[in-house]
Amino acid sequence: MTKYCSNCGNKVNEEADICLKCGKFITKEEIKKNDKVGPIGVLIIVIGSLIALFFMFIAFLVIIDEAMEDSYEYEEIIEQIPTPNINKNIGTINDTLYYNNLSFKLNSAKTHEYIEILGDKKLPKNGYEYLILNFTITNKNDYDYNLDINKFKGSSDDNNINIIKIEGDTKTLNGLINSKMSLTGNVIFEIKKDWNNFNISYGEEYDKDKIIFKIVSPNNNSVRETEKF
Repeated sequence: MTKYCSNCGNKVNEEADICLKCGKFITKEEIKKNDKVGPIGVLIIVIGSLIALFFMFIAFLVIIDEAMEDSYEYEEIIEQIPTPNINKNIGTINDTLYYNNLSFKLNSAKTHEYIEILGDKKLPKNGYEYLILNFTITNKNDYDYNLDINKFKGSSDDNNINIIKIEGDTKTLNGLINSKMSLTGNVIFEIKKDWNNFNISYGEEYDKDKIIFKIVSPNNNSVRETEKF
């Protein structure tokens, strides 16, 4: 059984009658008391416990710091992921814009010297040509949507242009679009051949959410075609 000097706390031999460090005689009563840990032993235990707690605290701080860094990195990654801008209301050819839960994709915009329906050729006014815009419109609503072609408005170089409605033209966009279905068709304008910029919009006249497609003249006769229906 380990014994300690009651005077200085030094560890002494079990059979010793005197402490070799301080010279104090050790009585039997003191030997019984010394069966317990001495002051120095207690101090060592306390210091050891404090050191262990300190390192445990440091380890805890390291774990928390790493967790916070992982959280910041995750947030930065999320911010870098591009999200589709379904509120965009200005586009051009091949773009898709959204209005009242309808998607409008402008597939093409082509100029034509004339259009022909069932063998009947229709010519524009002198100095003009036809601009035919082909759209695919998808109704994402849970209800049918009645597409009104009169809500399409065109302007060429800041001059308003009316839509050309051709009798017998089955490809003109107009009428009912069933829920979750798509409709592809044309919107036709008669426009001066020397035009530079053309805008076509859809929506109510004063609706701030209406969509606008902007088109630039190709200025190239090779793209001028004849549309046959």
